[in-house]
Amino acid sequence: MEGITRGTYARATKSGSGFCAPYISTRYPRGLNSFDYIVITGEDVEVKAEPYEIAPVISQLSYDIVRANNFFRLQDRIDGERHDWLEVTIPDGRLGYVWGKYTRGELDYRGCFNHVEGKWVLTYFLAGD
Repeated sequence: MEGITRGTYARATKSGSGFCAPYISTRYPRGLNSFDYIVITGEDVEVKAEPYEIAPVISQLSYDIVRANNFFRLQDRIDGERHDWLEVTIPDGRLGYVWGKYTRGELDYRGCFNHVEGKWVLTYFLAGD
């Protein structure tokens, strides 16, 4: 099931009379193990041959769901931000590395909002499962 799905999603999705953000928790495919797969949260995200900013690019992913293999404690500071590298299996079966800034899990932080008495109200916030 490598490279399970591909497609551009909205940043938030409708949920009942409101919406939830980010979209991942409401659009994640049923039956897919949340601990084994992650969502690429950008367009043309570079997949590197090694977990380094200067490593060769072996592929690009856009809003794909891919198998997550290992988080590395090796962090890079790129444009002032520090994130871990994540080893992934890309749709053609090769292993590569994606900078953590561009990944989210289905069980990450999320919030849902409803329109109540003319105002948008945060109805729940989950700090990850």
